Amino acid sequence: MRYSIAANWDFSLLDKLKGAPVESLYGQMWGDPLGGGRMALFIPKVGKEEVANFIAGARKMGLGFNYLINGTCFDNMEFTKKAYRTIAEHIEWIASTGADMVTVTLPFLLEIVKKEFPHLKVAASSFARVQNVHLARIWEEMGADKIILPESIGRDFRSLRLIREAVDCELELIANHCCLFQCFLDLHHRNMVSHGSQADHPCGGFAPDYCKLACQRLKILKPVELIKSTWIRPEDVSHYEEIGIDCLKLVERF
Repeated sequence: MRYSIAANWDFSLLDKLKGAPVESLYGQMWGDPLGGGRMALFIPKVGKEEVANFIAGARKMGLGFNYLINGTCFDNMEFTKKAYRTIAEHIEWIASTGADMVTVTLPFLLEIVKKEFPHLKVAASSFARVQNVHLARIWEEMGADKIILPESIGRDFRSLRLIREAVDCELELIANHCCLFQCFLDLHHRNMVSHGSQADHPCGGFAPDYCKLACQRLKILKPVELIKSTWIRPEDVSHYEEIGIDCLKLVERF
C-alpha cells in the first residue's frame, strides 16, 4: 500500500519520510483564493514562497505533490470574467511550483485544468462524493487521473470492488477520518470549510464550527458513533490491497 500524507510545510517532515511508503504529499497555502477542505484557522500560515520551496524539496526526494483546490462552492463567482482570471492565474502558479497534481471538487475546475494545464494530473476530491460506479465512470471519462473515494463507503467492500472493476484510474481512501457514519452534517460542513478557507470571503477565514462541535458532542453522548465512524484499522490495510485500492490518505495538516 502507498500513502499520501498532509504537508505541514515543515522540512523536518520530509526528513522523516525517508524510507517510508509515502508516494506524495498534499496541501494548500493559507489564504488560498479558491479554498478547500479546512478553514484557514486550521491551516499553517504559509505563503506562496514557502509553499514553492517545500514542494521543490518534496519533488527533489522523488515525492509527488497534490495541491488542493477542492472547495465545494465559489459563490458562482467562477462564472465572472474577473474570477475566471483569478482561477486561471492561481492554477498557473500551482503548476509553476512543481506540483504534479491538483484535487478538485467541481467538474468545472477539472475541465479548466485539463484544457489549459494538460500536464497536471487531476484527482476528484472526496468532497465530490464519488460513491458508485456511475459517478466513478463519469469522472474518469471527464479526465480524472485519481478518485478519492468518500469516507461513507470506506467499509462497503462490495461498492469498492465494483468501482475498482469499473475504472482504470487510481483509487484512494482516507484512512484516519473520524466522520460520523452517514453523517447528517456532511453537506453543511463541506460548504462551511470551503468558504472558511477562501481568502476574500466575508467570514475572514473563521466560522464557529457548528458541525464539528455537534459531531464531537454526539460521540461523547453515544461512544458507539466513534466505533461506527469511517476510519480504517492498520491491520485491515491488506483487505484494501486485495480490492485494488492504490493509496491511503492520512489527515490532518498541523
